[in-house]
Amino acid sequence: MRALTIHEYGSPDVFKVEDIEKPIPGNYQVLVEVKSSSINPVDWKIRAGHLSLIIPKHWPRVLGVDCAGVVAEVGSAVRKFAPGDKVFGMSNPLRTPFGAYSQYCICEKDSLAKMPEGLSFEDAASIPVAALTAYKAFKQQIKLQTGQTVLINGASGGVGSFAVQIARSMGAKIVATCGADNIEFVKELGADDVIDYKEQDVAKLTQKFDGIFDASAKLNFRTASKMLNKHGVYVTTVPDAYTILGLLTSPFCRQKAYIVSAGSGAFVSQELSEIAELVLSGQVKPIIATSISLEQVPEFQKLSEAGHARGKTVIKVS
Repeated sequence: MRALTIHEYGSPDVFKVEDIEKPIPGNYQVLVEVKSSSINPVDWKIRAGHLSLIIPKHWPRVLGVDCAGVVAEVGSAVRKFAPGDKVFGMSNPLRTPFGAYSQYCICEKDSLAKMPEGLSFEDAASIPVAALTAYKAFKQQIKLQTGQTVLINGASGGVGSFAVQIARSMGAKIVATCGADNIEFVKELGADDVIDYKEQDVAKLTQKFDGIFDASAKLNFRTASKMLNKHGVYVTTVPDAYTILGLLTSPFCRQKAYIVSAGSGAFVSQELSEIAELVLSGQVKPIIATSISLEQVPEFQKLSEAGHARGKTVIKVS
């Protein structure tokens, strides 16, 4: 199969398009013929070696967590999917080196959902990591209620653009941060107030929030706690020492700190389906900045790594 591989850690220059053997799914896995994937920070963090203590070393490795495609083969213990089903979800790099930057990828059965009619492969591929991260933050951790006020730090990227729309669909009042070039864009997504983080120090805001979702992971719990009301919740995508301390002390404190992960929990398949319904109902719109080929992935990973991405970059695989 045709795949974009790496044989070592390093810069985007380590990518190589080559033909490799098609993988065989394990008992609880699904082989997906990939139609579309997308770029996420976790992909370039694996490529750069930042997660080498967590992700098993395997060469060649195919990156790409987000996937949308057609079931090609299922493991012996898989019952809810069959060859020919259109699906979307995630390929877990902890479980397989065969990600979605290729014609075929391996997914755990519980990390996939069937694609509803009306959802395109490109839109479906933009959803899993980014939308699930935001959805879990608001639904499971902040437990957002209608009329509550949230701060979304880093609202113009892949996760942030979904976060604004999901919070809006839940009836929240939204204060969001982004760069000056993206202020109007974030307002159009549904934010009530947008702050240019280069002009105003977010950490010095005097407003109190019911929840803070740190999509860009540029704050920490120590700073955020000063902006939370007495029962407020801070959620980040990347922990630091203060947030880990907050997580450990949360059971004994009114204010809470959490770390959100798209793949955590037992309800990923159900949550993917719920997000897809939000998309089909028009409450959430995947923001696809551009659609690229496998050969263009190195160039666009550089943009993601530099923090200059708006919305999602989708990869047309086949």
